[in-house]
Amino acid sequence: MVETFPDIDGVTFSASNGRIQITVPQKRHRVLLALYSLMLIAWIGLFSGAIIYTGRIAFSGERYAGGFAFLLLIFLFLLYWLGKIVWKQWQYYAANREILFINDALLIIRRPVSLAGLTDAYDMKHISHFYYSSRYDTPAFEYGQRKIFFAQDLDEARGRQLVAALNGRYFPHFNAEGMGE
Repeated sequence: MVETFPDIDGVTFSASNGRIQITVPQKRHRVLLALYSLMLIAWIGLFSGAIIYTGRIAFSGERYAGGFAFLLLIFLFLLYWLGKIVWKQWQYYAANREILFINDALLIIRRPVSLAGLTDAYDMKHISHFYYSSRYDTPAFEYGQRKIFFAQDLDEARGRQLVAALNGRYFPHFNAEGMGE
């Protein structure tokens, strides 16, 4: 059976082994990418300096070294946690495309940056129908109580076409008239 997909400008569809892959181009937000790049460089310098300083304090032989090294390890943990947040945001803004993998069991949203990138997976049993959120001007669906937005750089017409195509395939019983946010 040959699958037919809508012709949406800039959006590519492909199907294999019962799974659809939808690639949506994303605009680079250069100012935010530059800010997160600077934060990432600062974080790398701060984290490596803190590791060196903690090692020097821990092996200094001073009587306060153990307690101070423990406090610095707590600081390193918090700094590591902050670095993970900055790294994820940098990857989000560095990606130039968003890929949706959809089959009957899972919906995977991936924003690849080379081999790295952000990946979120959602169980198809627990997601709502797809809709175009006028409030946030993007396609969306609900996963439990959370609103999940995707393909945020599509204009309204292309976003609504994508929503209609996804609902037509995965929620054919859903009547889209009057629905949305």
